[in-house]
Amino acid sequence: MSRSPPPWRPICCAAPEVAFKAMTDTTARHLVNRAQVDQARQAGEAVRERTPALPRIERSRDLLELVGACSVFVAAVGRVLPTLRGHAFTTEEKATVARNRPPGRIGPDFGARETILTTIQ
Repeated sequence: MSRSPPPWRPICCAAPEVAFKAMTDTTARHLVNRAQVDQARQAGEAVRERTPALPRIERSRDLLELVGACSVFVAAVGRVLPTLRGHAFTTEEKATVARNRPPGRIGPDFGARETILTTIQ
């Protein structure tokens, strides 16, 4: 005796069509993204409660990420700055740099910011 298929489709078979239709709706897409973020945050909190050393590890990771970002910045400035020597900057170029310059100082500048601004001026 053959079995008749269930009146519903298993989620694994229906998911692509449902997901496609849901992702065309911006509200649904936003709600799915929000749910994913909330679920990840809750899972992270549970892990932190079980693993007291994790916050220390995360701080170390964040510090390494910051050092890496600074290294990339310094390397990029080192590559670009020599190519700008002797360049006559237009008023528009100077205004663009001044407009996009962040207020105050960001992290250790090692004189790079002042060197850039002096070179442009």
